[in-house]
Amino acid sequence: MNDTVESHPAETAENVTDHLKDQELPTTIEGCEALIGQYGMELYNLQRCLITETYEKPVPSFEYNLSTSPTEYNYDFVIMLSYIVSAEHADMFIPKNIKIQQIIEALAVSNVTYKKTDEGYVFSLPDNGGEILIFSNENDELCGYDFASLNNTPERPPSIALKNFLTIVQKLNIYQLFFKQNPYFEAEKEVANAAKQPLTPIPVSVIKPDENVELTTNDILIIPDRHGDQEKINRLTEIIESGKVKWLGIEMYPHTLKKQMQDYVHAPNGSVAFEEAKKAIYEHLISSHGWREKFDDGGDISAHPYIKILDVCRKHNVDVYPLDTSDLDYFKISGMGPNLPFFTRNVVWSQQIPPNGPGVIFGGSAHFIESPGLNVQDFIGRRDSSRTFKIMDFPPHL
Repeated sequence: MNDTVESHPAETAENVTDHLKDQELPTTIEGCEALIGQYGMELYNLQRCLITETYEKPVPSFEYNLSTSPTEYNYDFVIMLSYIVSAEHADMFIPKNIKIQQIIEALAVSNVTYKKTDEGYVFSLPDNGGEILIFSNENDELCGYDFASLNNTPERPPSIALKNFLTIVQKLNIYQLFFKQNPYFEAEKEVANAAKQPLTPIPVSVIKPDENVELTTNDILIIPDRHGDQEKINRLTEIIESGKVKWLGIEMYPHTLKKQMQDYVHAPNGSVAFEEAKKAIYEHLISSHGWREKFDDGGDISAHPYIKILDVCRKHNVDVYPLDTSDLDYFKISGMGPNLPFFTRNVVWSQQIPPNGPGVIFGGSAHFIESPGLNVQDFIGRRDSSRTFKIMDFPPHL
């Protein structure tokens, strides 16, 4: 199928959609990106040509070539941190209580030599494969490593040293000495398995923001967010207050706060459970490196719109399911698709959704629109074919 379209600038979204009605839809992400370039649209607006019931014609299957593969241990963050993992990152990335002597003995099998310096332990890989500076704490335990400082020539950049090091680690099967396990390994494998075959998007009905929303027991309403847009939050609040949904799935909190979220919504005022839940939720929003900054709360975290959403759910006895991955830096490297961590977040979101009851999912539009066949609703629908989906189609921003 041809994934290109002729250049046809449009002044309005309606002109764009009228023109696209007469064309074959793209079947690859590259084809979708071509549409964006030719129409000057943000990816958000492609919901008008990618969601099943927008047009009365079959939706194509999509194929994906993932740039990375599932890994049982997380080491991508080394690249993300410019090949230097300092002690300040140790709690997040490095396994605890690993003695330097354990590392010395394990690597000696592959003829890796070492010497102790004022900065730390310098490990030299065989065949001039690179040098790694490993940091230790007062207990002579691993607390960081540096692949950059000692590997800074064109012939041996940090990336080559890391690759050679990982080859040795893989051969010896000693990942656990240097890296924490990937908590989303199984979810990554689900993405990889799905991406091996052409994927047909799960049908989704499109409704307008001002349309009266009617939901059945199996319905899930999707409100695609543009982070920081109060309009979306206002409409979400109206839906919750209408009494038509029993639960809310929300991106802005990690699924590891599930218990605290339920306590925040349902525990009695003043109870220990409520106060502890409030403390955990507030602390997350304050330290979330981005979510709080989406709105100005005037220095009062309790006035933040992402907290106010929870307060409305508490008032109307609506369950709240936090959706996102728990590791902040898994979030950071996820980027935009086609990208394994981004798709993996979609799987994790889908796993948090309760098995029944009409509900609403509130999260970034890319998770529902960008990746046909690998969007959140696709993973939910393949797991439970009884679920049906509606998406609120807000006017696009050209």
